[in-house]
This record gives sequence, C-alpha cells and structure tokens, in this order.
Amino acid sequence: MSDKPELQNPFEGWASIDEAARIVGFNRTTVTYWADQGYITAYPVGQRMRVVNLDEVRSYAEERRHTRKLNKYTRRKR
Repeated sequence: MSDKPELQNPFEGWASIDEAARIVGFNRTTVTYWADQGYITAYPVGQRMRVVNLDEVRSYAEERRHTRKLNKYTRRKR
C-alpha cells in the first residue's frame, strides 16, 4: 500500500455544455445561451470547451420548464 493520498476527480459534478444539454434535455445552443447570458456559470477548459455545474444546470432547466408551462397556460388568446 502506498501512503499517497487518493486523488479525487476535480470535475465531479461538472460536464461540458454538450453533455449537460443532453442530460437536461435542452439544445446545446440553449445551454450555451444560458452561460453567455450569465444564467448559469461556465468555466473555460482549454480553448474550445467550457464546463458547467450539473446541479446548477438542472436547477435552471427545471425553472425554465416551469416558467414555460406557466406561460403556455396564462397566455391570452387572441
């Protein structure tokens, strides 16, 4: 046995925008928009990838789903 401490995954609970979009069932473009607008936090990893916190994305996605349902039922008919 080694006396080295066990390394933990620093990205546990984090995913790329593509992965997060698949997990929450929204389009990648939508999740990217949320990050660009500051609705969710995204951190760059390298030059072409950003990671987002899955709990934060799930929470915001659920909020958006709820808001969309409310808007659907409260919209005035013309």
